[in-house]
Amino acid sequence: MPSPSSDPPFAPSTSPMPKPSDPSKLSTTNATTSQPTSASTGLITPPHPSGKLAKLPSASTKCDTPATDPFANCVSVQEQRWASFGLESDEKMYRFENGPPIFGTHAAYEQTRVDSKNDPDELALIYVHLQDNLSDDQYERHYRVMYDRAIALERRGIAGAGIIKDLCEDPEWMEYYCVYTAATLQEIQQDTEVTECYIIGNEKYRKCGSVRVDTWAQAGMVKAHWNKRTFDEGEANGHYIRFPPNFRRADLGRDNIIFIIDDFLDTSLVALQDAAGQSRAQVGYDLFPNHTPGYQNQPFEGHSDQMMVLAAGKTGGIAPAARIIAINVYEEGDPDTNPHNIYAALHWIRNRVESHGLQRRAVVNVSLSGGNDIIARGMQNYIERRLLPLDVVVVHSAGNTNREITPAAPIFPQMSPHVIVVGGMNHHGWCYRDVPDANNPAELVGSNRGDVVTVVAPATRLVVHLNGDDQPSIEFEGTSGATALVSGFVACLLDGNRTHADILNVFNVDNAQKHVRAPVNDIVSPILCVD
Repeated sequence: MPSPSSDPPFAPSTSPMPKPSDPSKLSTTNATTSQPTSASTGLITPPHPSGKLAKLPSASTKCDTPATDPFANCVSVQEQRWASFGLESDEKMYRFENGPPIFGTHAAYEQTRVDSKNDPDELALIYVHLQDNLSDDQYERHYRVMYDRAIALERRGIAGAGIIKDLCEDPEWMEYYCVYTAATLQEIQQDTEVTECYIIGNEKYRKCGSVRVDTWAQAGMVKAHWNKRTFDEGEANGHYIRFPPNFRRADLGRDNIIFIIDDFLDTSLVALQDAAGQSRAQVGYDLFPNHTPGYQNQPFEGHSDQMMVLAAGKTGGIAPAARIIAINVYEEGDPDTNPHNIYAALHWIRNRVESHGLQRRAVVNVSLSGGNDIIARGMQNYIERRLLPLDVVVVHSAGNTNREITPAAPIFPQMSPHVIVVGGMNHHGWCYRDVPDANNPAELVGSNRGDVVTVVAPATRLVVHLNGDDQPSIEFEGTSGATALVSGFVACLLDGNRTHADILNVFNVDNAQKHVRAPVNDIVSPILCVD
C-alpha cells in the first residue's frame, strides 16, 4: 500500500479532529351561488365580467372583505387549485387565503394557446411577479386595478380577461398568471407592485420522464423553489422530478471517481454495487488496517457508508455509476481522528490521481468538521498548491457547529475559495440551524454559515438505504449529507474536459449556466438547483 508523502510543510498536530455531530437514527366539494346583475352595464357584480358562475366547494366560506370591494362575494377555497387555469362556465370567482382572486375564464386562457396573429387586441397569457412582503392593502389595490382592466376590456367586447392562476406560496413569493391583451402588458409592467411581467409564448416542450424519487432531498435539489407546502405535498403524494428524453440515470458519474476521506467503508453494501452485482467501491488507503473480524460498528461509525450511498447509491444516489475509492482515517472504535491523518490522505489522493491519469475525473468528499490548527491550514495550502493544478475538486462540509465562519473565526480548509464548501438546508426550505443535539439536547447544532459557503444543499430527513430499498433505512441529518449530495453532483459534471474553475463556476448564481438559485428565507448562500 503506498505511503503518504513524508514532506508535509507543517508539523503534525496532536489535537483530534472530530467527526461532524450529524445525528442519525434508524427509521426502519360543490355548490352554486347566484349573482346580482348591474342594470346600467349588464355586468355581473362582483364575479367575472363575462357572467360566469362558479360551482363551489362544500367547505367554502365567503371572503371577509368590505361590501364595496369587487371581491366581497368571492369564494374562499380551502385548498390551492393547482390544476385549474381560469373559471369554468359554471364557476364563480374564488381565491385561496390572501392570494389573488381568480376571475379570468378558462375559455379566455384557451384562446391564448392558438397561434398568434400579432393583433394588439388579441388575448395573451401573461406572467406577473409582485414585490415580496407588501401589505395586504397594497396587494388588494393591485388586484382591484387588474379587475378594472378586465371590466374595461369587456366593455370593448373582449371577454374573459383577468387573473386565471394563483402561483403564490407565501408573502415572499407572490406571482400569478393572467389573460389580457398584449397591449395591456405595458400598463401592468408600470404598476408599482410589479417586479416582473411578460407574455408567455406557445413554445412547445418535449415530454420528459416524471420519475418518483426516494426522498425530498432529490426533488429539492432540482426545484426552483422549496418550502413546507412543497415538502408536505411530496410526502403525501410522492416526490417527483423530470428527466429529459433518452436520459439514463444509471449512467450518471460513469468514468469518474469519488474519493472519500472518512471512516472505514463497507464495500460490500448492496447500494454500492453495479448492475452486475459487483462492487463499485474499494478501500484505496487504510491508515488503520487492523480490523477485528465480525466487528459491529459503534453508533458513531458507518459514516462513510451513509455518505457514499447518498452520493453514489445504486437507486437513491446522485451518481450511481461513479466509482468510489475510500481512505480510512479513523481507528476502529475511535470517534475522532487527528488532522495529520487527513493530510496524509490528501497526499495519497494526489499520488493516485497523477499516477492513474485521473485529472479532471476526480472529486474528493470530505464530510468532516475542519479545524483551526497549523495542520488544518497546511491542508488548505496543499489543496490549493498540489490538487488544484490537477483539476481535482474538493467538496468539504461547512460543519455543524451552528456558527458563522469568518476571517476572525476561521475554519480550514473551508476558508479556501478553491474548495466547494457545503452548507445545509432543512426540508422546509430554511437554513439547517439551531437544532438540539440528539445526544445533548442542551447543545444546538446546525450548519455553519458565512461568505465561505459555496452552496447550500438538503441536510435533513435524508433517507439512506444501505442494503436495498426493501431493507430498513437510516434517516440522516447534517451538512455531511449535504456535502455527499454535492459530491455526487460534481461527479456527474466531470467529463475529462471541465477544469476545476469550470466546476466552481456552475455554483455562481450570476452565471448563465448555473446550477444554483438565489438565497431565500434565512439562507444567505446560493442554493443547489440542478438545471
